[in-house]
Amino acid sequence: MPSGNQFRRDQRSHQRQRTQWANRQFHEFRLPFERELAARRAAEAHRREQERVRTEAETRRLEELERERIREARRFRRQHAALLRQQQRQADLVQQQLARQLAIQQQNLIAQAIKQQYDQDNVTMAGLRAGLPALRAQARLLRLRVDALVRLLDGSGAAELAQLQLDAVELVQVDLRCDLGGQSAEAGFKLILACDIEQVELVTRQAVLGLHLVIQDHAADVAMVHQCALNAAAVEATYQNDRDTISQFPNLGLTRFLIHDAEGPVAKLSGAELTLLNTKLAAHAAVTWVRAKLPGTRVHRSGEWLYVPETLKNFPYQPSAEVFHDWIWESRAGHGQAAGVMLTYLGPIHGKKLLLGTPYTWVQATDGNRNWKVSHPNLVLNVILDRHKALLITFYKLN
Repeated sequence: MPSGNQFRRDQRSHQRQRTQWANRQFHEFRLPFERELAARRAAEAHRREQERVRTEAETRRLEELERERIREARRFRRQHAALLRQQQRQADLVQQQLARQLAIQQQNLIAQAIKQQYDQDNVTMAGLRAGLPALRAQARLLRLRVDALVRLLDGSGAAELAQLQLDAVELVQVDLRCDLGGQSAEAGFKLILACDIEQVELVTRQAVLGLHLVIQDHAADVAMVHQCALNAAAVEATYQNDRDTISQFPNLGLTRFLIHDAEGPVAKLSGAELTLLNTKLAAHAAVTWVRAKLPGTRVHRSGEWLYVPETLKNFPYQPSAEVFHDWIWESRAGHGQAAGVMLTYLGPIHGKKLLLGTPYTWVQATDGNRNWKVSHPNLVLNVILDRHKALLITFYKLN
């Protein structure tokens, strides 16, 4: 019995024999196809060679035809060019005449256009120089009217108040734009005046182009101011009665709310009392009002609630309800001094200055209020301020 190695050698030998037989069979099967493929390739190469020969011949024929066509075209172009030159010489003569006429017309048109543009630019510059300051003045005057109407309607809940507040802001912007635009226009005008007369049209045109934003803003601002004026006129007509009351008592700083509120000065005070209060506040008009209770130390209207001035123009302290009471109803000597008289003595107190070369005397109370009592050794004067030195509680000055 053969060993294992001999068996494997026999297997490999048998496998080689089978592979060689299969290769011979495959070669015998493939040989006819290879021969047919070689024949086809030879035929294709022959066909390509014939095609190349035909193509080269056709190319040479077409090239010869193209050369002949080019020669013919050149002859035609030479003849045509000679004809065109002759025609061109004739046309040039006509064209030169037309060009001279057209140049004269164009120069006239350009000169006319420059003159028209220069006239228009002059009108624009003049309009800016005159219009911007006038519009600024108009906006400022209108803003005073609008601010007065805002103060009138403040706190009243009137529907017109919001638009008036917007108009006030717009008028401030118009004022600023007119100021800046006027400066720019004046600078451009100075450049025009300083330039040579031959350059005046060009410099004027450049100045106007440089001011195009100012021109646009000015046109828009004119419309804005006109609309604000219409709004203000409508509100003035609506609240004319209230405006009449305010003009009657200009130092009271009245608003529509104060005029119509049940605890406001118009409802609480008589005409004579309002007139007296308006006189006492001369040069120190009321700016804001606050609801307060009249003091129990006074007999007239003791403990009554009503609105009293909270801040006064150019006045250092907030007047108390007692001071307000004394302005109107207190007839005893030394009480109810006008705000201007009070300021003579309160100004040095507030500024901690001397009066008649002598300082004021300050004494703070030891009770719970800890108010300040201010007096002067050379005067019969009694001033009481709160602990924060902001509220004028009492003022008494005997001549």
